[in-house]
Amino acid sequence: MGQMLAVGDIKVLLTKSLTREEMEDVLTDSGMNMAVGSPLFDGQDFNPYRNPLWRTLRLKYVTSMSKGNMTTRTPTLNEHFETWLREQIQHWRQMTNDSVTLDPKAMQTQLFRGAVVDILPGDVQRKLADVPGLDTMLHDQWAETLKHFFKAHQETEKALDKQGTEVTRKLAQASLDQLKKLKGMGYVVKSGPEDGDEAGSHGPVRKCSETPSSAPTTVQLIESPRQTDCNRTRSRPRKRGKRGAQGQKRREIKTCWGCNLEGHDRRNCTTNPWKNTGSQY
Repeated sequence: MGQMLAVGDIKVLLTKSLTREEMEDVLTDSGMNMAVGSPLFDGQDFNPYRNPLWRTLRLKYVTSMSKGNMTTRTPTLNEHFETWLREQIQHWRQMTNDSVTLDPKAMQTQLFRGAVVDILPGDVQRKLADVPGLDTMLHDQWAETLKHFFKAHQETEKALDKQGTEVTRKLAQASLDQLKKLKGMGYVVKSGPEDGDEAGSHGPVRKCSETPSSAPTTVQLIESPRQTDCNRTRSRPRKRGKRGAQGQKRREIKTCWGCNLEGHDRRNCTTNPWKNTGSQY
């Protein structure tokens, strides 16, 4: 068994929320004028004065109502609509202490329904605008109509998200296939300059890197020479012609035949020149 509230408990609560003068006015208007200024009445049971006190507080401190504070938040795509709607109804009851599920023609019910529809997605609002007699439906029928269109909105959005994910996956797979094809044609595929490389310059390829699992955003294609090894190119020795060999042989002659001195040949010898003018050697 829980404990019953006493008049003194309510006086403490009102004192924390209101000034002393305001508290005394509320107690007097609620029929508890005997408790004003005297602690003798504090031990009395509060239950007989409950409803008069709530009525006095509602009349004295009217809740500011607008469509902005009638609802709490917009429902999410992964949320059950019934749970969200119950949350909005509970929020309304906490603000006004009135029900919006009994009389569909009541002014407060019409305000609440308009506030709920206003925070739904735009496509749901457009479909609800074409439903005849929506504002005069009973609560269960009205809630079921909103649930039907919001569920259709959820399915459409989820299908679009799934379609977008599938398109992205196919584009990535096509890019990956293209990279593999280019690699097979003799190109080296790089996702960007390596650390230490200057922009626009590429050093020698150290190894044949594997194609990445996902397509890079920037692809540089470097045509590699036709070779069996990624690191080497085959070089051929340069062959020398006959004329080049004779020229080298002549440049090596430095000893004169006439005087046996180095530095000139027999033709240019001043000591013992070559006498036969018909031939040089």
